[in-house]
Amino acid sequence: GQEHRPDRVLLYGDGSVEIVDFKFGRRRDAYREQLSAYARLYEAMGYRVRRASLWYVERNWVDNVEFK
Repeated sequence: GQEHRPDRVLLYGDGSVEIVDFKFGRRRDAYREQLSAYARLYEAMGYRVRRASLWYVERNWVDNVEFK
């Protein structure tokens, strides 16, 4: 099988999660697709995803990704 590992997952007491993936360089559509796949996997495991975000570290810019 494949291994999928986002950079940061925040787990809240109500069973929901927030997923953050750190990126460097320019924005790419493939990053958004990757993060959407992470979110769908967490939902398939029974978590409610509060937010899925790409953090472009060098620019200190956050891109919140819609994944449904």
